[in-house]
Amino acid sequence: MIFRNLVFVICCFLTCSFWGQETIAKLYFRDGDTIEGLAKIVKNQVKFKISEDAKSDLWDYLDISGLELSDGAYNIHYDYVEVRKSKEPKLLELVESGDVYLYTKTKKKGQTKDLNKIIGKDGTVTIGADTFSKLNFKGEDVYEYYLKRKLDFEAVCINCGVFGVSDTWKNRTSRFFGDCDTLIQKISKSEYRVDDMVEIIEFYNDSCNE
Repeated sequence: MIFRNLVFVICCFLTCSFWGQETIAKLYFRDGDTIEGLAKIVKNQVKFKISEDAKSDLWDYLDISGLELSDGAYNIHYDYVEVRKSKEPKLLELVESGDVYLYTKTKKKGQTKDLNKIIGKDGTVTIGADTFSKLNFKGEDVYEYYLKRKLDFEAVCINCGVFGVSDTWKNRTSRFFGDCDTLIQKISKSEYRVDDMVEIIEFYNDSCNE
């Protein structure tokens, strides 16, 4: 368990390193073909070229199903995934697979540029509790967690739109795993936190479908 958690932390670090810079990559096309070269993820698209000197092209879910980024030691796999209430598939990192798949997306939570919305020209500060909970002055990375059963068409985000202290993720996760009472009890008793999603998926895939 500790080893797998360490791997997840390393993968998260590599994801932040890969995101926004050209990295050795393999594209997976929807027709089954693959191509290797250099790529970087730009929002929900992939900027790809076959060599350093080649011209870059943008690819998205219309042509590719996903990609794999590599630093030579670790490979990070991304899939375009249909997500509930999303107009188009999202490019998400695959973290765990089995009866339930876990995908993640790295985002910046709260930017200091939002300060101009709460500080007036005269220096006075006006801010509500809801707005304050969304601010993160360090602009730290946070992770959105998406769950998808093997045979489901869509994934579900269990902590999207959740700011500050909230049990919303617990309610969403418990509904998703409604067929495993033991896991629901562990979640309700706070034996797991939202950042323990890898362990939650491992528990379900290993213990809830025997």
